Amino acid sequence: MIGTEIKITANGPDTNSHRYGIDLIAFTNPATGGAAGRFTAGLRIRNGGTSGKWINGILIGGGAEAITTGINIQNSSGAGGAGIVDSGKKDYGIRITGTYAGAGLDFSSAAAGVVSAVRLQRAQKIDFEATGTLSMTMPTATNNVVLQNGSTEIFGFNISNSTFRIATNPVVGARKTGWSIDTGTAKRTANATCAGTASAEYVQAEMTAVMNALRDATQTIKALKDDLHATAGHGLIGA
Repeated sequence: MIGTEIKITANGPDTNSHRYGIDLIAFTNPATGGAAGRFTAGLRIRNGGTSGKWINGILIGGGAEAITTGINIQNSSGAGGAGIVDSGKKDYGIRITGTYAGAGLDFSSAAAGVVSAVRLQRAQKIDFEATGTLSMTMPTATNNVVLQNGSTEIFGFNISNSTFRIATNPVVGARKTGWSIDTGTAKRTANATCAGTASAEYVQAEMTAVMNALRDATQTIKALKDDLHATAGHGLIGA
């Protein structure tokens, strides 16, 4: 059953973008000379009590050819207003259930000056599966952005002091400076810990063992500093 059906026909592309099924235009009445006219809605869809209910307020689809753009919201006057405002109480503001070759939400073509692609209040979450167990959030009254399993923090980052956290424990902070790279050979292979004893008098073999252990230790220290230093390593320490 159809209340109103509109069927339009044309040949070829809409080169000048002048083909519309329904065109609703809001004007101020020039004869009255009053304030600029404002109108609540161009189209209102509502249920008529408990007996009648729309399954879909707006249904875009059907036919053999794919629709290029389901909804295109344009504002020729520049900044102001919102493309979509979701208000009232419901289970989902926007629910995406389709199959996509690209992305469910794509902001990559938005103007570079857009302040925020996505904006959340503190303590709101981004969930990674249907149950909401695995999520990312920024708890109230903290500066920690955390990944959590339920209410348990797994990994986090403090944006005030640039500290990484594992299970609420700070583990990596800002770079420690004042370090220089050692000269000589670096050693990254395993060492045997030194467990020798010293005789009362000089013994060449004991001194050689001490020198070898000292060499291995200093070469290993150099390798660690190389790998941690910002010059060619992870960057946890630097000049």
